[in-house]
Amino acid sequence: MSLLALPLPHPPLPILQLHYPLPPPILTGAPLFVPALRNLSRPHLLPDVPENGLVAFVVSKDNGLEVSYVGVGRVAAKGGVRGAVERRTRKLKANTDDDEGKFCDILCIIDDQ
Repeated sequence: MSLLALPLPHPPLPILQLHYPLPPPILTGAPLFVPALRNLSRPHLLPDVPENGLVAFVVSKDNGLEVSYVGVGRVAAKGGVRGAVERRTRKLKANTDDDEGKFCDILCIIDDQ
């Protein structure tokens, strides 16, 4: 986690921005579901992280350019981020909103240790 706080030329992990405010279950380490991601409507802004890949979670209180790191997770969705977003898009176009299950496992939430 300390790497995330360093001023590096690029982040050490791919970044996923979550909606603010964070749902309380995420703060206790509950699995993350794909609707919690921001930029689902603009998938080109999401990193192409494979299944079992690590990601850093950020939030922006004012939805501006300044973000805060909140934790680290492991992508659990089949096909990674791309697979999850493609399935979500197909379901919404078909006017179904079936729950697909967890998108990420939460490995660490900052200040929750």
